[in-house]
Amino acid sequence: PLGIALRGATLIVSEVSGAYIRSVNPADGSTAILAGTGVVGFLDGPLGTATLGDPYDVAVDSAGVSFFTENAAVRKLVLSSAVVSTLASVAGSGSGLSLDGSGVLYVSLTLSTSGARRATGDDARIDMVSVSDGTTSTMSGVTGAILGVAVDYEGSQLFTVESAGRVRGFNATTVASTEAPAEEAAGFPTWAAVVIVLVLATLAIGGFT
Repeated sequence: PLGIALRGATLIVSEVSGAYIRSVNPADGSTAILAGTGVVGFLDGPLGTATLGDPYDVAVDSAGVSFFTENAAVRKLVLSSAVVSTLASVAGSGSGLSLDGSGVLYVSLTLSTSGARRATGDDARIDMVSVSDGTTSTMSGVTGAILGVAVDYEGSQLFTVESAGRVRGFNATTVASTEAPAEEAAGFPTWAAVVIVLVLATLAIGGFT
């Protein structure tokens, strides 16, 4: 399991190794497979036949629709119609994923052709994808070794976590850095940076309950 998001009181989890999207009931720990057949692939269609490759991160909108990054695509899972579809193709391996209140997905991408998501140098960027039609644009001025991304509900504050073990904050409108990097890698491991991004994202959408 790697990516995680909330749909109401249920956790939605992406499982890279098993090529599944699962739900988890926090009350009793029970799980259910929502998408994926156990066969690695990339096939859109009904849940019984649609295959996943390596679903990495996941986001859920207010209607309960799940979105997930997978290889060079952002895919969509609609439980009400029991269908997996491809929302947009992206120019790189998608890692982090975050959704603002207006229906825009922010996707952190590794641009290297090796397929490795541990970006180095300036081989990563943030793309914005509309959930309504899959229209994609690139956010200029946000580069670096980006592994994950979080955006607030208004889409005004953007946070990234980098492989060097730091979190950066940006004004998403002007793309100006709004805060200094956190501790560098020597004293601030990447997992801790990921935790900070998750906390910031949670606070941005209304806090813990």
